[in-house]
This record gives sequence, C-alpha cells and structure tokens, in this order.
Amino acid sequence: MSFPEAHVIFCDDVRREDNGKLLILGTYLAGMHAQFLHPPVSYPRLTIMVFARWRNRDEQEPVVIETRLSNQPEVFSRTEIDPLSLADEINSPIGRGVLMTAFLDGLPLTDGAALEVHLTVAGETRLIGWMPFTVTFLMPPDQWPSHLQAEALRGGGGPPVADPPKHRRRRNKS
Repeated sequence: MSFPEAHVIFCDDVRREDNGKLLILGTYLAGMHAQFLHPPVSYPRLTIMVFARWRNRDEQEPVVIETRLSNQPEVFSRTEIDPLSLADEINSPIGRGVLMTAFLDGLPLTDGAALEVHLTVAGETRLIGWMPFTVTFLMPPDQWPSHLQAEALRGGGGPPVADPPKHRRRRNKS
C-alpha cells in the first residue's frame, strides 16, 4: 500500500452543518501568533483536520495522527482511527479518502517552537504538517507575578528556540 496524499488544516474548530458540509472556524494560514499577559502560556483548544487520500487502499490498517512540539521529545497527543469505523470515508473516481479531526486542549506554546503533525499508516510515519508559534507578552517582565520574575532572573525565563525541520525550510531564490 502506498502512503496517502495528506493535507492538514490548523484551526480553532470544525463543525458539521445539517446538510453534511464542514464549517471550518479560525484557520491558521502561516503560523500562530498569540498574545498573553505573562507566562506560562497554554492555548485553550486547537483543532487539526487531516484529509488523507489513497489511490489504491485495500488494507484495513489503523491510521494514527500524532502531534509533537518541536522543542519536546514526547508525543503531545495521539489519535488512532480504526478504518472500519470511519464515518467520514470518502469514495471518488480518483481514490478513497478519509477525513480525521484531532482536538488539542491546553497546548503549551513556546515562542519559536512549532507544532508537528505526524501520520502513521501501516507502520510508516511521516511528518505531514508543521505550524510555528510566536508568543508575545502584553505585560513587561517586571510586572509578572513574583515567582515568574524569580525564574526569569535565574535564566529560566527565556524560551528555547527550535528550528523547523530541515526539509520544511524555504529559501529565497534571489
């Protein structure tokens, strides 16, 4: 079985209308910029919608969506979908597709980090989506709560900066 063609949409929410169409709310196009009063920073809910399409898909292997933060080694969320129970399977002349949605609650944001989306099918895992974060604080550090000021003075207040994966970098052709 070949790996599917996959597309990722980062948004605030996905809803299904009465007529079956999807309503995608708050789409992030090139990254997420968040403003908070002070650290720690946690985004209340982010939705990831994945559309995967196979040209020839006969096997009934589970499909897994995993998300990771680029500056942390562990998996943030894991959604496994049993293909036999897929309600959103789409059949068309150009192949079979599946629409999957994952909801991330309490996503910790770090300036310069990114959210990575990995898709696993039949034991093969690939990075299929990547969204960088920028975080700014509306309150200067000297007005943060005292325990955060002390952490910043100890050197723990500067967020680590993670580079995007090498194959995702774009270069100017000038």
